[in-house]
Amino acid sequence: MKYVGAITIFLTTSAVSAAWEYNIHEDPFNGNTKYAMVFSYDKEAMLIVREDGGVIIGASNEYFCADKDDEVNMKYIIDGKQNSDPRPRGAYIKVATSGDAVYPSMGIRHFTRELIDGNELLVRISDRCGDIVDYKFDISGNPVKEWQ
Repeated sequence: MKYVGAITIFLTTSAVSAAWEYNIHEDPFNGNTKYAMVFSYDKEAMLIVREDGGVIIGASNEYFCADKDDEVNMKYIIDGKQNSDPRPRGAYIKVATSGDAVYPSMGIRHFTRELIDGNELLVRISDRCGDIVDYKFDISGNPVKEWQ
């Protein structure tokens, strides 16, 4: 997947607070892409939002065991409210993975829009091997609104 290079770069960057960090990925073939990133409270994961609407959740110490379609299950809560996905409340949503990262914006059309006014994001990821991990992010002041 084309996101893997960006994940490697971002997961090696250290952050000292929950503030958003901004970067530009320079690509001579596709042009420059703006990224904003923030670490989870426990520093075990990073939320990366791309200017084009792509979202990546990269895990620093986790490997997601994908199903045959390279997907894992994810559900999320923004500001204490369950996601607005039309599936039943609390149901998992299939999202793409590349082992150490998941790509919610590829499986959830409205995920990026839901981040616009959010202050806190809680994500639960469940994989084929039975592992379940939770990540909590301070997403206040995220750049999605200005990029839309």
